[in-house]
Amino acid sequence: GGGGGGGGHGHGRRGNAAANAVAAAALAKVRAEEAAANGTAEPAVSLVDKRALLVLVRLLRLAPPLSRGLLPRVLLNLAAHGGTRDAILRLLLATLRAAVESDEAGQGGGGAG
Repeated sequence: GGGGGGGGHGHGRRGNAAANAVAAAALAKVRAEEAAANGTAEPAVSLVDKRALLVLVRLLRLAPPLSRGLLPRVLLNLAAHGGTRDAILRLLLATLRAAVESDEAGQGGGGAG
């Protein structure tokens, strides 16, 4: 049994659940980092709510047509503001970390580190 290819009918929901878990982990890490850095230089106020930024970052992964033109321009324009740029970068990094960690956990880890 079991074919190793991509494509089957129920995989979209599983992918969305995984993306939601990664996004939730990313948002939690960003909040923890902000709480830890509370006393540093300036408060880095964002122009856009962090949940809205997280949605934009998730769209990069989930909506390939958007990630080829419009969405990067939107993120670039938002990144012109220092506080928003900081929030976008933190979300992107946290999302990448969470995705790598979930991928490693899904594969069983097992390597030296």
